[in-house]
Amino acid sequence: MTKFILTLTMFAAAVSAAPKSTYKIELASTAWVGGTELKPGAYKVEVADGKAIIRSNQKEMVEVPVKVESSAHKHANTEVDIASQNSQPTIREIRVGGSVTTIILNAK
Repeated sequence: MTKFILTLTMFAAAVSAAPKSTYKIELASTAWVGGTELKPGAYKVEVADGKAIIRSNQKEMVEVPVKVESSAHKHANTEVDIASQNSQPTIREIRVGGSVTTIILNAK
């Protein structure tokens, strides 16, 4: 029984130690992600295990696959790259200010 509890404790510690990064973005206008419309405002983007969860006021808005890349230069500010897709403004990338991190949304 002690061995089972120890194993369960180790598993819980490993799961909680999984790397997750959280970033803040601000949308000035409506944009779409994974078929979900995001209104202007502040959002948190949690990135882990090849996917991003975008939240507004602790409420999950959308979950999409992502690819995280390092750019050649540090981004001065956090920027949200929006392009027209199917006649809708769609978020393609998030460039994280103060880092070389670029999050590419809907990457498969």
